[in-house]
Amino acid sequence: MTNRAALTGSIYAVLVPVSYALTGKTPSSSAKVDEVVDFYTDKADQTMFGAVLLAIAGVLLLFFVGTLRNHLRMAEGATPGLSSVVHAGGTVAAAGVLIFAGISFTSGDTVDTLDPTGVHVLSVLNEDFFMPLAGGTCAMLFATGLSVLRTGALPRWLGWAALVIAVASVTPAGFFAYLALWVLVTGIVLATRDAAPVGTA
Repeated sequence: MTNRAALTGSIYAVLVPVSYALTGKTPSSSAKVDEVVDFYTDKADQTMFGAVLLAIAGVLLLFFVGTLRNHLRMAEGATPGLSSVVHAGGTVAAAGVLIFAGISFTSGDTVDTLDPTGVHVLSVLNEDFFMPLAGGTCAMLFATGLSVLRTGALPRWLGWAALVIAVASVTPAGFFAYLALWVLVTGIVLATRDAAPVGTA
């Protein structure tokens, strides 16, 4: 029996770049109020639609994390501590995705009614409120990498890649894109493997 549910991760990885492509490059946190208002006025509909796609991606990430956790849990045997961290970290990361989706949707939906300063505040949050996503990603991937290297539940190169991206997740290194790529590949690998890992702790 294979982990077809893991393909939710691959769908997540497709929806994330599509969402960002719809919205385009958002104003930086140092952008002036007028620039921010003009941006969201021009792209209100695209921003809201992209936010909806990002929210769907966040939900799919939760399903992927659950599948990944179960796969690692079976490989860990009597010591499932790392898979529990994977699940907790992935849940926080998904919450981070949903936070970005909510802020982005609100920015597009209220640009015509909210005070310009309020629109600017939302824009700054959309740029800088990344700690939940970064922290959850770091915990999920670091625990996954250690678990994979210890148990062989997934190819070792995926474990090493997880550790590298975990470190990058606490830096401004485009970790969101790397996370999506890792989830895409891992989802495919999981979907083509037996649900019960060969290795045990």
